[in-house]
Amino acid sequence: EFYSSVTHSPEFSTGWAWRGKVAHQGEPGAEGGVNYLSRHGLFSAEAAVRRNESDVPLGAVGGAIWAQDRLFVVPRFESSAVIVAVPGQEGIGVGLGGRSTQRTDGDGLALLNALSAYQKNPVRLDANDLPLSAEIDSIEQEVVPPWRSVARVQFDVRGGKAALITILLDDRQPAPAGATRTTEFRIYRWN
Repeated sequence: EFYSSVTHSPEFSTGWAWRGKVAHQGEPGAEGGVNYLSRHGLFSAEAAVRRNESDVPLGAVGGAIWAQDRLFVVPRFESSAVIVAVPGQEGIGVGLGGRSTQRTDGDGLALLNALSAYQKNPVRLDANDLPLSAEIDSIEQEVVPPWRSVARVQFDVRGGKAALITILLDDRQPAPAGATRTTEFRIYRWN
């Protein structure tokens, strides 16, 4: 009697996983399966073959949340969630703590799932995704959602005005990095 098996797991929180096994334990048989974990759910297909029978189960696991007059599809909804609103900003990374797991859509909305109910959850924007001229009070807010509910946080991003200043020394060369100089200058406003 013997058996031999092989498995593969995805490197990240989404991706493909598979397994295979051949065996002779009383009778010969083989089985295998493939799973795909996406941001929207888990999809699986399995197959098992033995001497006089074979099985092919298929499966899907996921959840749906209706909030803000729209449907959000999630892998599972077992605890709490938060809708992150960044009005007018598409493609901004949002996540819990320092890791972005979702991006805002065309309306500036993203849904973060699997929050801890009745506890502080640090919802954070990826500052690298914000425009250079953006002004924002904070890139992080804490939310304490009730169990199996959807909270909402909003990050108001204001458009700032940027200016590029080049400092030239007396010999018309740019100032070296890290140089300090105290100078009086005036800012004029053009309309």
